[in-house]
Amino acid sequence: MNYQIHLRTDPGYEAYTSLAASAAQAVLEFQNAPEGAVSIVLTSSEYIAHLNATYRDQPGPTDVLSFPDGDKDPETRKIYFGDVVIAVPEALEQAEEGGHSVEAELRLLVVHGLLHLLGFSHDEDLPREKMWAIQAEVLSRLENEITEPVYYFNPTPDSSPESEAQ
Repeated sequence: MNYQIHLRTDPGYEAYTSLAASAAQAVLEFQNAPEGAVSIVLTSSEYIAHLNATYRDQPGPTDVLSFPDGDKDPETRKIYFGDVVIAVPEALEQAEEGGHSVEAELRLLVVHGLLHLLGFSHDEDLPREKMWAIQAEVLSRLENEITEPVYYFNPTPDSSPESEAQ
């Protein structure tokens, strides 16, 4: 399939664009998604905190936000899946706390965010199990050193149990 992966990075995060694009491509192919496009933004904690406050009414930064779209381009008739916004500083912190590489954390966040764009949720037990299984399979195929968010299952007393947009 032909997927367009649009990448936008804040200064200093350009080294992660190839990793983000390959993780997004892997999810779309694994899910046999129709031809379409997605945008991935690698940004600062400040910018994602602004988005988190604006769209989720939540204070402070988070690691990843997903903004599903689903509209079709009137000319190409290809679907625009939406936007995945990732705070690189949050990924760096989570990688350090989890004892794995930032690259592994970023792959996980791209895969996780894109699964939300494809309609997956983890608000209830059964959808969460399905989402986590797909996430683990895609990350395993990418030979990622982690296949689930360490911070989600092992929250510290001063952290929230969930850090995703959806």
